[in-house]
Amino acid sequence: MKLNKYVTAVLVGVIMMAAVVAFTTKIRNDYEKQFSVVEEQYTEGGTVEFEEENSNKPVFDSATGKFFLPLREIIEEMGGKVEWDSEKSAVVVSLKGTEVAIKENDNKASINGYSIYLDDAPRNINGCLYVSSDFIANNFGAIVEWDEANKLLTIKTEINASPIINVNRFEYKDSKMEYFVEVPVITGLNDKKYEENLNNSFVTKTMDDIKIFARQSGLDTEAESIYYWNEQVEVKTKDSKIISFISKGVKEEPGGINATIMKPVTINLNTQSTMKLGDFFKNDKYKEYVLDEINHMWVSNPEKYPVSISEDIETIIQDNFYVDENDMVIFIKNKDGVTYSEFRIPFYDVRKYMKSEMQYLAKNTDDINHKS
Repeated sequence: MKLNKYVTAVLVGVIMMAAVVAFTTKIRNDYEKQFSVVEEQYTEGGTVEFEEENSNKPVFDSATGKFFLPLREIIEEMGGKVEWDSEKSAVVVSLKGTEVAIKENDNKASINGYSIYLDDAPRNINGCLYVSSDFIANNFGAIVEWDEANKLLTIKTEINASPIINVNRFEYKDSKMEYFVEVPVITGLNDKKYEENLNNSFVTKTMDDIKIFARQSGLDTEAESIYYWNEQVEVKTKDSKIISFISKGVKEEPGGINATIMKPVTINLNTQSTMKLGDFFKNDKYKEYVLDEINHMWVSNPEKYPVSISEDIETIIQDNFYVDENDMVIFIKNKDGVTYSEFRIPFYDVRKYMKSEMQYLAKNTDDINHKS
């Protein structure tokens, strides 16, 4: 059970109070540390009052539903270092080739030199710098698990070699416009030049879009409402062979001119290159099946899929897709010109056309509906 997704449900019974947990450390192997909870103390009103013997212990924050961990103690136990960098005026956390610079009460940080945004700012508790469990999981490729029944907090770092996906955030608001835009930040790729070019391209494209957005809002002097733009990154698949995510959101302009944003990126980690849909397959024979499936879904349920199937559909599907677990999800712009329909097709159904290295995606997840 992953902490950042499920701990709120597991610990709902104690959410009204902050929990201070004392722990002992058990080293199961060189990539897995287990913290055994031996004591719980609660304070009323959501405040944390430490007794001396309970200093520097993990804290459960009822407001976020997350554990906050004593940074130095956890990182050093995992084999890393925590140091103060006077030039950066920041705390630098180093672990297995990843370096993250953070500041107390500041959501802005950096990973391997790239700017990122932390959902939970580091905080000072009883003179010790604490970070959320998400910070450990998201920035060092770890898995953080909470076992409520046995009171065990486990941190696993065996997947540390996998690429890490973070986001940077650009925000602004005035009387004419408001934007909240996330930009993906990918680290841990083998080809550092490709990694640098990829991250720079994300930022450059976003900055260009911001300039256009600002110029549009500035030209409209009679608008009663503001120009609004919200775009966030959703990670769909991340494994040892590919990562696939989508930037999704909306843009709204005065006068009801709205647009849905769908920008996908899928990266082959073996070749360190951005993938097209055809890169999953041995030849073009898969296209007939995929296009037939799209056409069948469209004809069967035109209200759900209000698209226009154009002659360049074969070209459209090459870039307009993302991978979600064991499915390819192809999106096509609707007739209104501003929204999209998503067509979900299991890789299992086209497995005979797939390259051998991509066959792992073609899992039979439904023995009833998918039979050989």
